[in-house]
Amino acid sequence: MKILIVEDDAGLAEVLDQTLSKHHYQVEVAADGQAGWELVELFEYDLVLLVVRQD
Repeated sequence: MKILIVEDDAGLAEVLDQTLSKHHYQVEVAADGQAGWELVELFEYDLVLLVVRQD
C-alpha cells in the first residue's frame, strides 16, 4: 500500500513515516498542501493522510 502523508510538522511526519514503514507500507511525505497536491497529480496513492489543524 502506498501512502502520502501531508504534514508540516517535520517531527510528526518523521514519526508517522517510520511507524508506517515498519509495517511495510510505502510512504512519501509532503511538507505542505501544495507539495501534496503536486504529488497526487503525479502519482497514485492508496491513502492520503492529510493532517489539518484549526488554530
